[in-house]
Amino acid sequence: MVIVLGTCTTQALHARRQGEGVHLLNYILKPTPVLKEGLSGKALAHHLREVSQELKAETNRAVVVIGMGQSLVRTVAMPPLKPPELRQLIKDNSKHFFQEELTDYEFECFVLPDPGRKEGWAATSAQRRNQVLVAGAKTALLDDLRAGAKAAGLSLVQVAVSQVSLINAALVALPELPAEEVVAIVDLGFQSSSITFLVSRVPILSRTVAIAGDTLTATLAAAMNIPYDVAEGLKVFMPDKVRDKLHERIVALAQELRTAIDFFENQEEKRVHRIFVAGGTARSEFIVQVLSEQLRVPCEKLELARFGMGELPREKADAVAKDAPQLAAAAGAAAAALTPGLMPLNLLARLEHELRMSRRDPVKWLVRAAALVVLFLASWAGQLGLQHWRLHADLSLGEMDLNRAQKAATEVGAGWKRLSEVNQTERSLEEVSTNRFIWVSPLDALQFCMVDGVQVVWLQLQQAIVQAPAKPGTSSPGSSAKPTNILEQITMRIRAKNSGPPAAMDKFIESIAAQPYFAGCLRKQSPVELKERQPTMVDPTDPSKTLVLFTIECYFAERLLSGGQVARP
Repeated sequence: MVIVLGTCTTQALHARRQGEGVHLLNYILKPTPVLKEGLSGKALAHHLREVSQELKAETNRAVVVIGMGQSLVRTVAMPPLKPPELRQLIKDNSKHFFQEELTDYEFECFVLPDPGRKEGWAATSAQRRNQVLVAGAKTALLDDLRAGAKAAGLSLVQVAVSQVSLINAALVALPELPAEEVVAIVDLGFQSSSITFLVSRVPILSRTVAIAGDTLTATLAAAMNIPYDVAEGLKVFMPDKVRDKLHERIVALAQELRTAIDFFENQEEKRVHRIFVAGGTARSEFIVQVLSEQLRVPCEKLELARFGMGELPREKADAVAKDAPQLAAAAGAAAAALTPGLMPLNLLARLEHELRMSRRDPVKWLVRAAALVVLFLASWAGQLGLQHWRLHADLSLGEMDLNRAQKAATEVGAGWKRLSEVNQTERSLEEVSTNRFIWVSPLDALQFCMVDGVQVVWLQLQQAIVQAPAKPGTSSPGSSAKPTNILEQITMRIRAKNSGPPAAMDKFIESIAAQPYFAGCLRKQSPVELKERQPTMVDPTDPSKTLVLFTIECYFAERLLSGGQVARP
């Protein structure tokens, strides 16, 4: 079984090696549980157990694939060493290779083939450097995956990463790729996208892009004011209905990918010939077509044509072509686990190596005997110190209670501090969002209302949410509640100076009232009122001129936010 723990969707398949190929026996696409503290512990075990049961697999051997947000993938130059030595070198010098200290990480390495290497170059040459594909993930995450798989009754044999699995899927799909042809693999993930370049079937460069499937769906949902799930369905299955609203964000994604392609082509002096697109969003033909047009490179879905499909259930066999881009990572991980010649990056490799070495150790029985002796001596020492421990038991318990109380107080203080920071950030984001949507249209319209001699020196928009009595008859029959409406009132106050003729001020007020945007948004009666007009004064910036300061207020039409009922006192 291969299980890809995606942020939004879990992709899982059951595969079997048959001859030289891999046959898919079953697959499922299942929503990943959304938990505040992440998927771990009992929740992870329950989810893995459900996936295994729905797959109806006859094996408990499982490969788990983690995504871009949970792993690190780099290509680095390293000396010619064995894999255990490479892993230890990276673990001891993570800051050198990743520009940050990664202390609680597990790493796995794969030495990439170098088609340009000269024959006869000694493997022990001090000048030689291998290009090594390095993957890493937090040790705590791997521990959670092992514990969750064990609790679910699964034997976790590998933990792979999605980027490498997609490369393996592409290598299986392109067995006869010419050496001179350069291809790119684009993974349209949920929270981020990535692009990986293959030269002679070897990954050379990877880049991550912040625009992904969630960005497209969220933008579409906001633009059409529809639920997120509905927007996702429109994006994937009926893109023609939302072509205009999707096009802008797809173009933005294509621009980011085009920047990565230009960087690669300039650095490697090679041109990208084809692009394969994978991920749930890649199921949309429209999105793949727009990417192809914008990137000016042929784009196609990453298919599973080289995988045997004859044993799939009938309903799955009909849908596998549609779901192939979303299953690409799982299929690549299955191929890497079952067939040679790919990149079997396994983040559990160090633990497996240590387990094998411990089984081969000729002195393991001596170590166990020594452990038993130490255990006996420790037990004897414990009995001798039992009386001493009892005399100080109360003191020790008191100290432990005090330490726990201090630790709890520290954690509570840190929690309140984090909560305060989150609340402040939320308020700031809400203020920025509100100001953006309130200010853009009025400012855009105001620039077309300016009159010669009048200069705006101060501008203020005030928003108020008020309750007002609703029209009679809107309450439910027999209800004792008083119907009310919640209204939004927006007032724009403008302070300006008139250095022209007195009529310029009236012309400015009339220009605002006649401007199409304000004419449609302001209230019908007295939309613009003059609130203050100061006496004529000398212009401080030019004593040879005079000016008049005046203040006007523009009243937007009240907008009904919602209707409700307020109980009578």
